[in-house]
Amino acid sequence: MADKTDWLKLQVGSAGNPVNADAFLDIFQNTIAALKSIDRGFSTQGVETISWEVVEVGSNSPIFATISGRDATTGKRKHSRKVADAFVAGLERLSHEKTCPVGFGRDSLKHVEKIVAGAKLHRLKPIYSTSSKQVKIVRKMAANANQARRAYDMCKTRLIEYGTIEGRLRDLSVSHSRDKLGVVDILTGEVIQCYLRNETLEPMVLKGWKHRVAVTGDITIDRQTGMPVKVLVDEIRILRDRLDLPQIEDLYGIDITNGLEPSEYVRSIRDAE
Repeated sequence: MADKTDWLKLQVGSAGNPVNADAFLDIFQNTIAALKSIDRGFSTQGVETISWEVVEVGSNSPIFATISGRDATTGKRKHSRKVADAFVAGLERLSHEKTCPVGFGRDSLKHVEKIVAGAKLHRLKPIYSTSSKQVKIVRKMAANANQARRAYDMCKTRLIEYGTIEGRLRDLSVSHSRDKLGVVDILTGEVIQCYLRNETLEPMVLKGWKHRVAVTGDITIDRQTGMPVKVLVDEIRILRDRLDLPQIEDLYGIDITNGLEPSEYVRSIRDAE
């Protein structure tokens, strides 16, 4: 039998109250799925390396199951302890933070959401414990896991670069207590959502309304399309409109050949050399 330091214990229900079998199986299966996902995350090749086992069960209320794992190649349990510790530590972190815990990824975060949903549906309060830590499932974990998963997906599909985008300023509004404006990209014609990092930029926004501007800041770019998605703006510069720039007709009447025909002027320069 495995040493108790290698165990992960799942306890469901409370004394004197029966537990719905489907609810227990659902929570148990999502627990194993989350452990497998964390195992893949730790693996250098992104594959499962652990064979998980149920080493002890208890039918007296509260119902519990104790899980351990062996390395599929060596039979050792050291790596499974690392995965179990990461799982419990990650749950504890998700009880008060929206960031992705160490070792977790999109799949493991999704399984945490399912564990919380199952517990909520059947009014259960699962408790996970290892030899060093214990954590109780709370509803806030699901919301935090969802936010962490969204942030994780964004990091995978988008990148952030510091740069400048030129376009015409429009669509000024407020979003989540932050000034938001739309800038029509001069290259693509697409409207890019821009958010002001500093309130001192507001006068420049009003001054540049419907004018060509250059916004500088952190640009979020979609990796698949290469297109900018949004900008966190640090600086705004108002640019001259096209009508204010020199036009072709403005060049008419300018004498650069001293009254000579162009061909004669070029010949005179060549002969002088």
